[in-house]
Parts: sequence; structure tokens; C-alpha cells
Amino acid sequence: VINRVLLPEGKDVTAWCEEEMETLRHKLPGFNIEGKLLEHEIGPAKIPIVQVANRYLYEGKTKKQIQSIMRLPEDTVH
Repeated sequence: VINRVLLPEGKDVTAWCEEEMETLRHKLPGFNIEGKLLEHEIGPAKIPIVQVANRYLYEGKTKKQIQSIMRLPEDTVH
């Protein structure tokens, strides 16, 4: 699943991710972060990536996922 979000001015990817995890904790049944947020960079452009593993309940079963959040360079056309 790919989602697009415009980051508010002055907010970094890690802060946005922490806010989203808190929102999911209140909205998604059984939501819990597994471990900690991992931060690194990829590619020659050194694009910042935040990864977080989590689990939640879906139709009575525990689901696990890893989310990767990255901030792409701004495209002046879009």
C-alpha cells in the first residue's frame, strides 16, 4: 500500500511517523509497535527512511506489518 502525504512545514519524517503511530494506537484495535523506529537513508540522494514494525487485530487475528516511510524529493511539477 502506498499513501501520499504532504508533510507540514518544518516537520521531519520521524516526528510525523510518531504522530501517526499514536493515532493508530487509538483507532486500530490491538495496535502496538514492535521494537523501535529505525532510521536510515537509501540511494545516492540519501533519502531518509523510517521503518517501524507493528501488530494489530484484524477479524480476531493478530496481523504483523512493517511500514517504511520516506520523504521523496519535492517535484516542482506536482
